[in-house]
Amino acid sequence: MLSGILVALLPQPTIVPYAVHLALVSLALIAVWRAPETARPAACTKLRFQRISLPVEVRDAFIPAALAGFAGFVVVGFFAAVVPQLISALLGYHSSVLIGALVFLLFACSAIGQIIQARIAAQHRLTAGCIGLAVGLTAIAFCVLDRSLTTLVVGTMIAGIGQGVSFRASLGDLAAKCPSNRRAEVTSSFFVVLYIAISLPVIGLGFAVQRIGIAHATLLFAILTTLTVLIALWLIVHRQRNPIESAAGR
Repeated sequence: MLSGILVALLPQPTIVPYAVHLALVSLALIAVWRAPETARPAACTKLRFQRISLPVEVRDAFIPAALAGFAGFVVVGFFAAVVPQLISALLGYHSSVLIGALVFLLFACSAIGQIIQARIAAQHRLTAGCIGLAVGLTAIAFCVLDRSLTTLVVGTMIAGIGQGVSFRASLGDLAAKCPSNRRAEVTSSFFVVLYIAISLPVIGLGFAVQRIGIAHATLLFAILTTLTVLIALWLIVHRQRNPIESAAGR
């Protein structure tokens, strides 16, 4: 949002937003440096790279959680990298403030989703997040077909809330199921999946935009990401039903 306003009001749009960003990062570094340390490491502590791994206890939950998280962060990458071109080239809006506001809206709704997921029953959180992602992606696909900014805004809000719910629920589910002394390894594995999702698919989408155009590339993105969400949803439902079926069989 701030970058869009700076680009609209000030000269040198390829310099000023980055300079402001570096200034804000500097303030954050100062705040972190001044924050009191609460942990007291042992005197003989040796720093080493933390390997990533998946304990047996968490493997069954990891795949659906990783798929849901992957799909959600693909959506984040899409909005950060491709939506500005979608708004200007396909919908005909060229305001940097509007573009910045729409990307901001996704992240704001994600934050709201992470807050409200606590109000959803634990066993339904991932399911609700996946449904929100699927509905939001469907709306994004329809915005391409009807060239509607309103549809894109609605899809952004729903997808953002779904992404926030699924992300927080996935992380919480994994943390609850893994041994406390292995939590760093599992969390690192999960974030590796998320960082791949926010980068590599967007690069592929960029190639698709060059080959088939922004409209067809967006539709392809929406379809493939929705399929990923639906696979995650099927695995989540299947995992929840299995204990019931096993108990009935015994």
